[in-house]
Amino acid sequence: RDLCRLLLKVKSIKAKEDAQLWLQQLKNVYDKTDNGSVTRLMVGFCLESSDEDGKNKFIKALAEYVSQNKTLPTLFQYISETIPDSYSSNGVWMLLKKRLGAKLEECDPWLRHVLNSYEATNIGWSARGGGYSNTVTEKGWETYGDCMKRATVEAEAAIAIHPDWSVAYQPLFHANLGDNELILKYFAQICKYRPDNPNLYSIVIWSLLPRWCGSLEEMEALAKACMETKRYDTCIPSIGFCL
Repeated sequence: RDLCRLLLKVKSIKAKEDAQLWLQQLKNVYDKTDNGSVTRLMVGFCLESSDEDGKNKFIKALAEYVSQNKTLPTLFQYISETIPDSYSSNGVWMLLKKRLGAKLEECDPWLRHVLNSYEATNIGWSARGGGYSNTVTEKGWETYGDCMKRATVEAEAAIAIHPDWSVAYQPLFHANLGDNELILKYFAQICKYRPDNPNLYSIVIWSLLPRWCGSLEEMEALAKACMETKRYDTCIPSIGFCL
């Protein structure tokens, strides 16, 4: 009840002082809840984008939750989709892997494969760098290629466990930019189960840019397909409109 009241207060926050008071109350609820509980995890998620302390609390709550649930429940499918998609060292997935450390081997195999895939993607892109292809060293290309293969294998292993859990498709897409045949194949597969995860659309749209062997015609076709779904109960038509 306390949590629901606090969350409802978000709509009425008008001043910075009110926001700080609300955040402190939410942190108090976090400290009173049990380790590994769904309530603590959801409070942590609400705090994630508030400040560094809030982000640390969320990572801690997430680590506790996955450590205590060796087989992740279906609920986690939806929780995981709310986590920002990022393979950077400061992203939630990479920070979770770092916090779990050796405990990751005892966690749900799906999560293990997803985090390993994100890590391989992170290492590969770090080695390649964000510059044009002619600025990448021979060693950078070698590391990038090896890591992207590993990221793909790990992501596909996670997808084999839960083909309807969309988060595993995210590192797979990041690792295969330029291979639109593979990306669109898996995008069509996850759309059968979860057609409305905006993170997936962001990566697919990025992959369809000419710089990644896509085309403006393909992007236009995706935009029209999104709008023609008429799924106004989801974000899909708006994604098409914005594209």
